[in-house]
Amino acid sequence: MKRLLAALCLCSVAAVAHAEISQKFGTLEIHYNALTTDELLPEVARAYKIERSKTRGLVTMSVLMPNKLGVLTPVPAKISIYATNLNQQLSNVEMREVNEGA
Repeated sequence: MKRLLAALCLCSVAAVAHAEISQKFGTLEIHYNALTTDELLPEVARAYKIERSKTRGLVTMSVLMPNKLGVLTPVPAKISIYATNLNQQLSNVEMREVNEGA
């Protein structure tokens, strides 16, 4: 359970944030970010098999916990994301786990 967790999802979005945000939940710290996939470098999009588009969004999330030395370390987590459209219809967004440096 000491694997790096970076979750990626592809979904249609109307507007997205461009700054990484983090929140603390007890000892856990969650970092997340959203952007349109056209902002990805072509080589990055190819490497992760992501379609670059102004109408597709990318959400990244990392769940971190302090280790014995107090250094934040990535930990695996089950993440669920739900989105609503302009008609307030709720849908589940499928996440994909990516292990970097594994």
